[in-house]
Amino acid sequence: MTFESKLVPPVVAVLVMDHSETSIDEVLEGIAGQTYENLQVVVLHRGQSSIQEHITSVVPGAVVKEVPDARSFGEAANQVQKLVEGAAFYLFLDEGTALTADSVSLLVEEAVQSNAGILGPKVLDWDDPSRIMSMGSL
Repeated sequence: MTFESKLVPPVVAVLVMDHSETSIDEVLEGIAGQTYENLQVVVLHRGQSSIQEHITSVVPGAVVKEVPDARSFGEAANQVQKLVEGAAFYLFLDEGTALTADSVSLLVEEAVQSNAGILGPKVLDWDDPSRIMSMGSL
């Protein structure tokens, strides 16, 4: 996949999944609900059964690649190099990450403003979002 030229930097959200858990719909809905206009979604699935139909029903246009032989998150995530050209930023996610609608917009805004190469978002406890688990940094 190659990005078309737009005014906002192209971003690829890379979701690495091991299994389809009950929380995966919330994760997929968070990705699908992004307000950022130049976002492509790539799902790399390490599980043994295909989930492409389910993913594309929640995130239309997502590219789904089965990578059952990938031994780690990193090994699976590296597969995106073979699938994408022209991305300005990559957002790497796992199946325990639920995004708010403006997550990608805020991260890109900060990256451009700060000329940052790597950003980390604020991570909240899944069961208790009032608890901050970690804070991103530049």
